[in-house]
Amino acid sequence: QGNSNSLTTVDISAGFVGITSYRPLVHGILIAIQTFGGRFLTYLAYLMHVISKDEQKERWQQSLCIWWCIRLATISLYLVNVTWQRHHLFIWSVFTPKLLYEGAHVFILCFLTFFMWSVEKACTLLEVTYRFE
Repeated sequence: QGNSNSLTTVDISAGFVGITSYRPLVHGILIAIQTFGGRFLTYLAYLMHVISKDEQKERWQQSLCIWWCIRLATISLYLVNVTWQRHHLFIWSVFTPKLLYEGAHVFILCFLTFFMWSVEKACTLLEVTYRFE
């Protein structure tokens, strides 16, 4: 499920299940869901647990901040490594696929952060509307 340094370990068969014609965007979305779905659901379940446990908005924001710091530190490390060893023979076959995975992971985290922000804004809007009625 994309947890190695090789792009050949990505299971692309999930992108072709139930599709009768060739649609690259649909196939790409299905492959991304299969590869990063578990990680996304884990993030979402943890954030929902934090929100339901105590009604503090700051706690889930701190959790997202910690996740962002870890992801950005990891991707920065790989970027420095790839840039520093860019003339090495095997850097493009070993570290670059891992850099692609980390970039996709940051994209998933962006989507999750936007989702949580929109949920918070919608809840705040509903509370304000409910108070005025």
